[in-house]
Amino acid sequence: MNALVKILGKQFKVKKGDILRIPYVDDKKVGEKITFDTILFSDDGKKKEFGKPYIKNLKVEVKLLNHSKNPKITVFKFKRRKGYQKKSGHQQKISVVEILNFKKSSKATPKKSSNITKNDSKATKKSDSKLVSKSKKVQKKAGK
Repeated sequence: MNALVKILGKQFKVKKGDILRIPYVDDKKVGEKITFDTILFSDDGKKKEFGKPYIKNLKVEVKLLNHSKNPKITVFKFKRRKGYQKKSGHQQKISVVEILNFKKSSKATPKKSSNITKNDSKATKKSDSKLVSKSKKVQKKAGK
């Protein structure tokens, strides 16, 4: 099964057994399992499924292998004929993970019910009527 997964703001094409270098996950320890539910696309060979924006009943389980750093990037700024030169570098922290498996849940996530009471609906009706009366006053002033 192939999938397109959004992990910490970046998108990765994954399949079972892949090893990925993702942005640093600081709150997890090496060896822990992490699940990601932000799956944009899945393809199991028979059926292709697109999320709107995410697929609701599919999750990816990964194992955190280690934390490391990307190669260092050198940044060099200068302005010609001015004698201005500045050299700096950056080394981004990353986490290395392995895709363990894909979990499908047959249950759809329940929809949240609105907790509006009768008193709340009366209050909104009053505030709506105030807004309508204010807009009528503004229209009268504009017409003059």
